[in-house]
Amino acid sequence: MRKERLVDGFLIDPDLPGDFWQASEKDRPESHMPFLGKPFILTVPHSEWADGVRYDVYQVSERVWGRPICMWKFGTLNEALRCAKHQLGDPDWTFFT
Repeated sequence: MRKERLVDGFLIDPDLPGDFWQASEKDRPESHMPFLGKPFILTVPHSEWADGVRYDVYQVSERVWGRPICMWKFGTLNEALRCAKHQLGDPDWTFFT
């Protein structure tokens, strides 16, 4: 089991509340509120990535109802943190623009 930690103000592998992946933003309970509009990062063991871990950046957004949106997947924590920091400054930013 992954342990939740805080790096540069962002949660890594947070202990997410129940129904987090299925609740629409308007129906989210109070326990989900700390995650609204704030990127978080999940680590995924992945042998294809350089250090054996993939870092997925997620955010709950009005643009996608019913689940958090995956902003991007990275091979290093530093890249994921860069994306999360940029996302806070520009909510419409993605790597596709």
